[in-house]
Amino acid sequence: MPYLNEHAARMRSTDGCQKVTRVNDQFGEGIHQVLCILGPKKSETASIRFDAKKFSVAQAKKWLKEHDKKPTLFEPAAKSASLGSLLYMPNSATGRAVRAAQSNVYLKELIHVGKFRRPDTGDVYDIKEKQLESWAETFARMRGNGLKIPIPLTHKEADNPDHNRGWVREMFVDTNRLMGILELNDEDPDRLAANSDVSIFCPQEFIDSQGNVYEQPITHIALVTDPLIPGLKGFVPVAASQGQVNIPIYTFEKEKNMDMKELQKVLGSEEEPTEETLPGLIAASLKGLQDKNGELEKKLKAAKKEDKKEDKTVVASAPEPDPELIRLSRENRLMKLGTLVANSRITPAVEKKLRLAFIGEDDTALKAALKQGDGQFFDTIMAALEDNDPVKLREQTGPQIMTLSKQEEGKRLDPDLEKRVSAAYGK
Repeated sequence: MPYLNEHAARMRSTDGCQKVTRVNDQFGEGIHQVLCILGPKKSETASIRFDAKKFSVAQAKKWLKEHDKKPTLFEPAAKSASLGSLLYMPNSATGRAVRAAQSNVYLKELIHVGKFRRPDTGDVYDIKEKQLESWAETFARMRGNGLKIPIPLTHKEADNPDHNRGWVREMFVDTNRLMGILELNDEDPDRLAANSDVSIFCPQEFIDSQGNVYEQPITHIALVTDPLIPGLKGFVPVAASQGQVNIPIYTFEKEKNMDMKELQKVLGSEEEPTEETLPGLIAASLKGLQDKNGELEKKLKAAKKEDKKEDKTVVASAPEPDPELIRLSRENRLMKLGTLVANSRITPAVEKKLRLAFIGEDDTALKAALKQGDGQFFDTIMAALEDNDPVKLREQTGPQIMTLSKQEEGKRLDPDLEKRVSAAYGK
């Protein structure tokens, strides 16, 4: 099914991908890449998306032909969404869609940023945006591993299939709020939605049947009448929007600190680079190489003028690189930079700066590098960045189990929870 406002060229199936991610403007402004991550250092292009506002169907197909891209399927963008279509939800890192034809699919606020205290136990929950992002990311990982998050009637009935009233289809962060797309399977879903609110259930850890470990995941969302979190926005029927709802999907990008000691050696820098100074240092190093190349060219020209003997050969300046070589080198560098982003080795902001340093506007930096024959410098930088490990950002704070309704409805995994929370927060 076509995407709203984007032409899609499928290059391969996503079957077998460990992870599917998206890098915007990967092949130029308005040309996005969806990557299939097959392993730690292996990835392939799953599809290429074209911004329909910048590219017509003919222009997109022309670009694919010029760049020797042979898609297995090409779908022009849908001009408008309507009842029964796919609601496209854009994301800076990935794009997904939710089928919203059914009348039992609702947009619902699940929890928002704030500090909350349970009156019956005194447990304190200090919810920050980082925690919301962690929940959204963990939900996507669980769903990718085949798990389904149920919507039971109260927390006590979470394991009773007779009392399950649906499934969570999407989870994302929107302006300090965790939102969900909930599918209610009931004889009268509108009545159920009108008479219910929600409460999330979050154990400290959950291990699935395949041995995958999830830290502080949301394992179910119960329908309740007394949620602990005040002011939650109610159920909004998605299908009733006639396709005009624009829902931002959670961005799966991790910020990280990087060990720059190896890069410091490569660049010959006196001080250890930081993520902020790295692009500037690389640019300065490249400029130094270009300056040296300029000096050599001047010396060669001077030697030509002085050398009048026919039997003396003067080395000429390096010729302009072949256009096909420039194109292949550009795509190779874009793919390597995109893979670093997809594997969370660098942030998109750093990728953009590195792209400018190593490729440049109108391929100026790339052409200069090819003329000088210093492509190994780029490969050395890429290898150093590939060895950087992402830093775990999730804070391990808060109570062991988070049941966000006012009454105690679930059995605690940690019997000493109240004592430790009381010691940490007071009652």
